[in-house]
Parts: sequence; C-alpha cells; structure tokens
Amino acid sequence: MNDSKQKQAGDQHIRSLLLAILNKNVSASVREELADLTEAEWQDVVTVAGQLKIAPVIGQSLLDDPEYQVLPDLVIEKLRQSSEENLARNSEITKRLDDVLTLAREHEIPVMVLKGWHLANAYYSSPASRFMWDVDLLVSQSDFARFVNLLSALGYLPCKDASVDEIAAGYDKSIDLQIDDDFRFEMEVHWQVELPQDERRFDYRDLWGRARILAALKEDVQCMSMEHLLFHICIHCSLHDEFLCAIQPFVDIREILRHDSNTIDWPLFFEIVRFGRARKSVCLTLLAASDLLEITLPDHVLEELRTESVPDEVFEFAQRVSMRNVDSRQGWKQPNLLRLMGSNGIAGRMVALKVGLFPPKTRIARRYRVNPESLQIYWYYLVRLKDLIIDDRQNAADLLKSDPEIHKLAKDMLNLKHEQQVIARWIKED
Repeated sequence: MNDSKQKQAGDQHIRSLLLAILNKNVSASVREELADLTEAEWQDVVTVAGQLKIAPVIGQSLLDDPEYQVLPDLVIEKLRQSSEENLARNSEITKRLDDVLTLAREHEIPVMVLKGWHLANAYYSSPASRFMWDVDLLVSQSDFARFVNLLSALGYLPCKDASVDEIAAGYDKSIDLQIDDDFRFEMEVHWQVELPQDERRFDYRDLWGRARILAALKEDVQCMSMEHLLFHICIHCSLHDEFLCAIQPFVDIREILRHDSNTIDWPLFFEIVRFGRARKSVCLTLLAASDLLEITLPDHVLEELRTESVPDEVFEFAQRVSMRNVDSRQGWKQPNLLRLMGSNGIAGRMVALKVGLFPPKTRIARRYRVNPESLQIYWYYLVRLKDLIIDDRQNAADLLKSDPEIHKLAKDMLNLKHEQQVIARWIKED
C-alpha cells in the first residue's frame, strides 16, 4: 500500500474511532485499541476531530469518562487546554452578544439568535462542548438596515464591500460583520435565513410567534422554538452545506433530541417541514444522523417524512460527505483549477472552464454583494477573473509540476462534487 492509500485508510479509521467515542458505546476491543495508541496517533485523532469541528465534544467525552484516563498525559493536557480555550472563546462571544442585544433593546429592534449560540447554551451539557466561529442573528427586513448601521457604533463593519440598503431591498438576505481586533469573530445578520438563490422555507410570522425565551444574559434572548431549530439545522446541513462536515449538525440534532425528545411537538414539526417543501432533505438528514450517531427517533417520524425510500447511493454519499473535512481542498483557495485538471478529456475541461469562469449571477452577487439584476454585475465577472488569477497562480504552478498528489486531490474533489450533486438531484425532486 502506498503512502497516500495508507493515509486515507488511517483517516477513515480515525473517523471510526471518533464515532465510537461520540456514541459512548466503545467496545472492549476498541478501548484496548485506544489504550494502545501512541502519543503521535492521539495527536492525529485530536487533529481530525478539530477539522470536523467536533473537538470540544470529543474532548468532553474523553475527559468525563474515567476509563479514558489511560490517555497520555500530554493528550489529556491538550484536551483540557482546548476545552478551556473554547469556553473562554464562547464566553467572549456571549459578552459581545449581550452588548449587541442591549443596543437592540434600547432601539426597540427585535432580534433572534440562531443556531450555534442557542445550541451551546440551551442543549449541550456545557457551552464548552460546542465550537462557535460566529453568531447568526435574525431581524425583520424593515429593521435590517437600521440594525446593521447601529452595530457600526460598536465597531462591527462589513467584511466585504456591501450596500446595506441594497441587501435590505432584497437582492441578498444577510451580511457578515466583523470587529477589527485580535479576536477572530464574525456576526452574520440575516433578514431571512435561506440562501439567496433558495426559495422561501420559513413562515416568518410563525417563526417569530413561536420563539422561545432563553434567560441566559442581561437581556432575555429570543431563540427559535425547538421544532423550528431542528428544521433549520436539517436544511442548513443538507441545502446550504450539502452535507460537507455534517457530523457537527448531526451532534446538534442528537443533543436537541436528547434534551427535549419528550416535549417536541412532532405534528408542528411536520407542518413546518411541509411549509418549507423540504421533506426529502429533512428525512435524509435525520436518517443519516440517526444511523451514524445511533439516535433513536420515534418510528412515526421517518414514516411521516419519507415520501419514497432513500436510494442506497444517496444515503451512502450523505454519510460519506458528512465525515469529510471542512477544508477538503487542503489549503487551496479556489477549486476551479482542481476541477479543470481533474476533468476527463478536452470536452470535460471546456465545461469545467466555462463553469469556473461564468458562474450564475447569483453567485457573483453573493460573493461581491452586488445586485444580480444591475449592469454592475458584469463588471464583477472581470473582478472575479482578476481574483482567480491572483488566488490561483501558485496553485497553477503546482499543477504544472505534474505532482501526482495534486492531481489525486483534483480527482478527489471531483468525486466529492459528484456525490454532492447526486444528493442534490434527489433532494430537488421533493
């Protein structure tokens, strides 16, 4: 077996170990195997857990179980340090969120906190168990521009050039804001949570009307009901992220069901799913999550959601993609050259070149925050070409060296894209 195949087999084995730790049903043979891991091998386990964004919950599972005290001292120390750093980060995020919500209350702007912070503080055993890299907030479309402009007083400025008024007018649905300091943290403000190119999935009157109050800060925090939250995680995982690195949202689903399985209103959840026309995407997400993490769902849930049996290929691809790293390109800024070099024949490469150079206007609008219907959009195709040349010049040089590892990465990316497209085509037929 060559080095590349050995590494791939090693990574797959590490993922199997991580699933066993997450499921807390480690067999005697697996415990023995974990006990025999060298310090370097444990470092690999911790690294892969970090790439999958589940290091905090893995660390918590290992540190809370006395049988894992066989871990090397350096690994235990690293896990403790990682947990403490994550708790400190989440505490700083919470402090900044409190300032934002106080400002919103002073100006009578209703704000809803979405996903990560809500999950960490309401469903996980400890806020240290879930990693957060940003905070997502929802406001009404009519309050959007005023709220974003108010946040500038706290130092939050757009990450990219963007017209707040144009976003509020409807050509986009959110804006990323960041404070220029050493704390790497973004705040994403939405007036709708769907992707710009996606159809409407939420009844926003119902979403706001069923919001739950979490008394965790100086100000009461409005959050989604557990039924809306579960739906949001499912469609974000399947439609937004296309199952890439979905193991973290799978853990989110497990924590919600573990915390509130007896109180969740399943008929209401089914109604939310029907309104969002997302039965297939929700069904596939719950099915893949329940199988990988051994989540027990009431029998009638999948029966109600399943309009047809999930093809084996779609189910297999969803699980496989979910265990891929967030950065599957291993540091490549743009995937276009990889797609080009990984395509078969001249015809395949011409198609890849066309897709790379002329993506849909909605994608250009999303990246550069311009109105997709304005003439300005065509100028940004030229801007994007300039950015591609700058971003990819080193990548192109690497490819011209005919490095087999780089070409293998190109093929790997194409396989990933193919698997995601198979899933997307099946979901789209909903």
